[in-house]
Amino acid sequence: MVRILGLDPGSRITGYGVVDAGHQGVRYVASGCIRVGNGDLPGRLLEIHRHVTELVDVYVPGEIAIERVMEKPPVQFAPEIVDTVRAAARGLGYDSIDMLSGAGHDAMNVARVAPAGMIFVPSRAGRSHCEEEFTGLDDIEHGANALLLACARLAGAGPATAGRAL
Repeated sequence: MVRILGLDPGSRITGYGVVDAGHQGVRYVASGCIRVGNGDLPGRLLEIHRHVTELVDVYVPGEIAIERVMEKPPVQFAPEIVDTVRAAARGLGYDSIDMLSGAGHDAMNVARVAPAGMIFVPSRAGRSHCEEEFTGLDDIEHGANALLLACARLAGAGPATAGRAL
């Protein structure tokens, strides 16, 4: 039987899991997150190192498995979709900004084989992809309305506007 410490690296939150694996299967031992906050990167890396060292001391793994950090090149979304989504949001009276995302969304893979785009809606305090993420119902509704209008326009329904049947 071998004890394995698995690490899912992140510069602010690093997940870990410990299992015992052998001929009779895998047995869960422990799991959790190392949370290091928003300090400078060298300080966060030092704190992650300290916590991982503690995990090694406590669980004495025979192996350590580290998830490979995603290494995908940036994706250029289809200009006609981006322009249509932007125009739909603005046509409904919503603020709109173009932004980059470092997250690995499904649209990254779709964009390699078909025209794609994305709509982001605001999250409280700008927090995304974490436990504190929260988006209000009004913002969700605005995103859904912009998506509906953009899809209608892309499907050839013409310059539909809010309040007019599609």
